[in-house]
Order: sequence, then C-alpha cells, then structure tokens
Amino acid sequence: MHYEWGKNMDKAVIAQIAKDVLKAFLGLQQGLADGTLTTKQLEAIDSLPTGEQDRCSSVDESLERIVKLTGRSRLTQFPEVCCADATAALGTIYTMAGVTPSDIVEVKVVQRKKNRAFNFHKWLSVEGLAIDITLGQFHPLSEHTGNAVALYTHPFEGDPTYTIERTKFIIPTPIVKFAEYIGYTYVFEPQAGS
Repeated sequence: MHYEWGKNMDKAVIAQIAKDVLKAFLGLQQGLADGTLTTKQLEAIDSLPTGEQDRCSSVDESLERIVKLTGRSRLTQFPEVCCADATAALGTIYTMAGVTPSDIVEVKVVQRKKNRAFNFHKWLSVEGLAIDITLGQFHPLSEHTGNAVALYTHPFEGDPTYTIERTKFIIPTPIVKFAEYIGYTYVFEPQAGS
C-alpha cells in the first residue's frame, strides 16, 4: 500500500500504521513461540531494554515484582506488559513516517487507588486518534472496541477512576533499533515479517 507520509497524515493512514505494527508484534510473538525467528528478528527484540514489571499474583492478587523482564519475555506475553514497548515503537515509527515528535502525545493512565491489575497503561494520541495496540489486555474495556487500534476516544478517558497524564512524545533511544526493524519490515516496505 502506498502511504502519504508527513506531519498531517490522513487518519486512515495513522490507523493502518498501527495495524501494521500490531501485525508485527503478533508475528514476532508467534515466531518466539514456535522458534522460527531469524537472527535479525531476535537481534531487534533483544535491543529492547530489560526492566522490572509488576504482576498480579494468581494466588492472592497481591502485586509481585518480576525483575529483569526482557524484550523476549515481554513479547511472549503480548499484549500484556507491552504497552510501553508498543507506545515507544509506534511513536518512533510515526516520526520515521514524517510526523513531528511534538505532534505525538504519549498518554499514561494510572488508577487513583492502587490497582492490583496494573500500575499504569500507555498509548499515543496522533492527529486526534488514540492509538493503542495493547488495549486487548483489558477485559471488558476492549470488548466494545473490537479489533480497533485507532479510536476517537480511548475507553480509559473520562473515567473518574483514573488519572490521565499527557506528555509530548520523546523518542526513547533504546527502542530505535527495534522500531526501525518493525518500520522497515512491516510498515514502509512490508515483506511478510522477514
């Protein structure tokens, strides 16, 4: 598909890029599961930063800290624990497509009272669309959105249970290699995930 790249992209193009990136995440997740990823794909995933992640205990629903969750271990759980990776990759890809970083808003939501299910969630706002390829982890919030990854109103918005923080997107250096791989393989020159 030929895209019109640039600062004021058509909303359909913005949504299509998000769908392409979602396809990339799902393809890489499947490749990790069945052991079919190439060295180039594994190198891109391994460039993701290692970090800590809070998880809800299945026994008593208390929060547990998992230390050193790698890009590979996060990606195997997609869409869970991947909102920060997805947001950073998408924002970087939109800038590669010509959107000015200052025109991309990173949105972070936290529950006002400590939530056992998650500490925060992130997505982007680009040209008035909420872009969230990891919304599927929140049931039943995602039920009314179907497979949409570009929404005019995110399900968390307007809910007084949550605090929403908006900041201008800044390209996080550790995500660039991964985002470039996704962008050039699945968005700019799609080649079926090679």
